Amino acid sequence: MTEADLPAVEAWLRLPHVARWWTPDTTPEPEIVDPAQTGRGVGTTLIAALTAEIRRRHPNAGILADPDAANAASRRVLEKNGFHLVAVRPVATEASDAPMAIYRLSSAR
Repeated sequence: MTEADLPAVEAWLRLPHVARWWTPDTTPEPEIVDPAQTGRGVGTTLIAALTAEIRRRHPNAGILADPDAANAASRRVLEKNGFHLVAVRPVATEASDAPMAIYRLSSAR
């Protein structure tokens, strides 16, 4: 992943089925979603690239992620990339009181 990929990531984050997890009060609109673009490993590849970059810069750091507990797709992506579930609970720093699935990827030591 390079800086040239950022426009594609930005466009992906605006898709209704993705934006609903990032933008409050957004819901998926099936007529806007292109089924050919979902379930093809893009998220898994993106998280793998981000994880590799973090590892390159900070090889001894653990990595935390906290998707909404109801976001099964994000949770699967994290698990495919070696993250382990630590807890499911609300997180004080999140905008919502909804439970978050807290995942951790141990350091690369």
